[in-house]
Amino acid sequence: MRGEPGPLRRVTGPAIARNVSDGVRSRAHRNGKETKAAVISKGLYRYETFKNDAQDCRPCQQIWDQMRKTDEEQLGLLVSHLRAHLDQERARQTAAA
Repeated sequence: MRGEPGPLRRVTGPAIARNVSDGVRSRAHRNGKETKAAVISKGLYRYETFKNDAQDCRPCQQIWDQMRKTDEEQLGLLVSHLRAHLDQERARQTAAA
């Protein structure tokens, strides 16, 4: 039935777009991204501490810089995608009103 959640399963690719219309799964899908974004965001400030702790090792500092850059890119990707989900949800709510 449409309003009832189905079994949990990993959803990727085109299946994600189909799930967006399913309220329960789309919220769970979005919540997972929100959780990951929060974890990345909370960890970003630590990289400067790690880099300072490695002040005697240039290769370690470069590793920390690269890891921070990767996390910043992942966070940007997640935030952008979450924004798209929220925009779609707002459009559906506006159309339904």
